[in-house]
Amino acid sequence: MSKTKKKSRNKKARVISFLLLLSLLLLTIGAFYVVFLGANVLIRCQGSRWDIPSKVYSAPLILYPGINFKKTGLYKRLENLNYIQTKTIPAMPGEFSIRKGIVYLYQRAFLYSDGQQETRLVKIYHNKGIIQKIIDTSNRSMLGSMKIAPVEISTFYGEQREERYLVVLDQIPEDLINATLVLEDRRFFTHIGLDFKGIIRAFSKNILSGRIREGGSTITQQLVKNLFLSPKKTYWRKFNEAIMAMILEAYYTKDEILEMYFNEVYLGQKGSVEIHGVGEAARFYFGRPVEKLTLDQCALLAGLIRAPSHYSPYNDAKAAKIRRNLTLKILFKEGKISKKSYETAISKAVKTVGFVYGKQHAPYYVDYAIAQIKDLYPRETLSSIGINIYTTLDMQIQRWSKEAVVNGLTRLEKNHPHLVDTDKLQAAVVVMEPSTGRILAMVGGRDYQKSQFNRATQAYRQSGSLIKPLVYAQAIISGYNESSLVMDEPISINLDDNTIWSPSNFNDKYFGEVPLLKALSLSLNSATVRLAMNIGLEDIYNLSQKTGLGDNIRPIPSMALGSCEVTPLEMARFYSIFASNGLLNLVRTIHHLTDKDGNQLEMKRIRIHNVMDPAICSVMTNMLQCVTAYGSGRSLAYIGIKDAAGKTGTSNDGRDAWFAGYINGYLAIVWVGSDDNTPLGLSGSEAALPIWGEIMHKIITCYPPKGINIPMGIFMKKICFDSGGLPKRGCPNIWNGAFKSSEDIQNLKKCNIH
Repeated sequence: MSKTKKKSRNKKARVISFLLLLSLLLLTIGAFYVVFLGANVLIRCQGSRWDIPSKVYSAPLILYPGINFKKTGLYKRLENLNYIQTKTIPAMPGEFSIRKGIVYLYQRAFLYSDGQQETRLVKIYHNKGIIQKIIDTSNRSMLGSMKIAPVEISTFYGEQREERYLVVLDQIPEDLINATLVLEDRRFFTHIGLDFKGIIRAFSKNILSGRIREGGSTITQQLVKNLFLSPKKTYWRKFNEAIMAMILEAYYTKDEILEMYFNEVYLGQKGSVEIHGVGEAARFYFGRPVEKLTLDQCALLAGLIRAPSHYSPYNDAKAAKIRRNLTLKILFKEGKISKKSYETAISKAVKTVGFVYGKQHAPYYVDYAIAQIKDLYPRETLSSIGINIYTTLDMQIQRWSKEAVVNGLTRLEKNHPHLVDTDKLQAAVVVMEPSTGRILAMVGGRDYQKSQFNRATQAYRQSGSLIKPLVYAQAIISGYNESSLVMDEPISINLDDNTIWSPSNFNDKYFGEVPLLKALSLSLNSATVRLAMNIGLEDIYNLSQKTGLGDNIRPIPSMALGSCEVTPLEMARFYSIFASNGLLNLVRTIHHLTDKDGNQLEMKRIRIHNVMDPAICSVMTNMLQCVTAYGSGRSLAYIGIKDAAGKTGTSNDGRDAWFAGYINGYLAIVWVGSDDNTPLGLSGSEAALPIWGEIMHKIITCYPPKGINIPMGIFMKKICFDSGGLPKRGCPNIWNGAFKSSEDIQNLKKCNIH
């Protein structure tokens, strides 16, 4: 054999060997690549497939005879819950109608902490808005009360701002499944993840057009693209998509793939938030669960899949209807629906439930609520695990509080031009139920968009005269009573640093010997400091710690006049002790938590302590009521608020203006000031009290009065406001005083002034 032939044969052998090795290498790499893709598919699909944002809800609205349902914001609540007003008596859940003297309401079912609230049609009888009775029409029974579902007020998103409501395949109507399959993947139940006829058809069109115009994707491929790949149209992405689709088909049944698809498919946009899955889309477009969708609604949703932004009824109702009708026509031709069903569905107008952008109804409140559960559920966790957070927020009281802050600050700037500056004037409000510690409303500032600093919970400000009830409560504990006398005249105190402190009354006006009732009502600085020195600063300090006033209080003389720094929330909790007959509740915003399936989650136990004798609290409530009758809070009478127990507070140079008060089982505290401590020259009665009055006036005209309970053992006796003694003829100011013992009353002397 010639050398030339031998070399040629060796060369061919080397080429063949190289090609074989190259093929083996490529096969090995390909196999590893397929395994890699398969691992990605399984890891994603076997774990948590989607990040489900946690949602925050308000408290339910409770209706019962005696309340003014119009002022509770019932109609606004129904609007937020996507109820539809009808001209006839409601025929299905989610509808209501208004008649003279009657509101018909067909409630949707919802789950709350006390169990499932079932669907029912109720009749609410009222007289000028005041509920007279509530009738359940199913059994004609009279209801003592009824709940209207909580409203979603916030959602915690991750990096991908998506809303999704997961459903199982059994919940999805057959019409929606059929409509989706005839539009997106007719051979879904027969292919292996790839539809080769569709691929050939798409490839031909792409070759003719010179670019990728059609993908021929099956539902399985669409799911793979949405879960794992970018939407960019390239041949490499299509290759990966095909491999991963076959892997998905190998590991999961058709029903499982279909269920994943219906929970993942993109169906529109709500502002910056993407709507994914038919469960969320059904609520977004029609305000109802997916299992309640009608044929025409199913056709509209299925038609959206191809181009949600183009066919969205919110963007173009005409295009949406054309697409819906085309889907219905295809369903009819395919024999999936009857002629009668087709004609009925195609004749219907496209109706959506409507929506509003953003759900941050109470952003400061929500921030604080999340802070209360941060140890259990950090923010990054809340954006993925789908917890439902049910709060104690009263939507209407929150709305009133925000409006009162805006109105109050605007009014102050109008009356005091020197205050007009870019957001210089700020305010904070806390409204709570003192008997339970539940926070009903919170406003942490003028504008959350400009400043997320929550002044209600984070701003430590001098309390001024707002702290004085602490001194008077300790005085009552120490044996004083409302008629006990204290000297109100200039006072000087030697401090530990050898300086002299000489507090003065407002306008340097002094009254001589006055009863405690008058000293507190007129907020007399000199008398209060003298009283504090007489009963002992250490005792007052110990009471402050017992009542949870924080770590900033020190047993020094200026403590009696509010030199300490406290937050509005701390002061609200302090005043709630008087309002709840001695209970110190853990202030709370969280009512209960559930997982994404509605199962209640364990929470920290609520701590309640009895820190003050109920009799002491009753005496203090009586004295604080005198403040609003004869003292610094008397202007409340001009807006129709009587018998409120409250106290104003003003720090040096009017830097901080306060009002705290309670009535009818509700407590509110208002602070007004500037973040940079600029002297505003405003008193509590000028700046804070009007805001408090606007909020509380709306509350007490909406809800029936509960009154203030006077515990057993309290003795009431009319006394002279100015002298503290038994009134005589001609006394201008007579007050019905509260005393711990009959002996206190027996020791009263007759008034010796006037």
